[in-house]
Amino acid sequence: MDELTIIAVMAFAGMGVFIAMGEKMILEPLKNVLSKYVPEPFGHPLYSCPRCMVSFHGTWACWALGILPENLLLLPVYWILACGLQELIDR
Repeated sequence: MDELTIIAVMAFAGMGVFIAMGEKMILEPLKNVLSKYVPEPFGHPLYSCPRCMVSFHGTWACWALGILPENLLLLPVYWILACGLQELIDR
């Protein structure tokens, strides 16, 4: 799979889940439950930080689409690049 596609899916998955967990959005109840039971440092990749959410939500989105890179040792590189893409989109 094209690397840029993987990076884009990771970036948009993290940002999309973060937006969907916003106030009066469909995943807000899930965010409320997670924030109640998950300690703060572990909450960043699950619900509170869109850049951090790339590592969790971006990875499962790529897995669900069947586009995870063959070399999983490169995942941190993809996460960093996806965070950079999110920054470019936000500006």
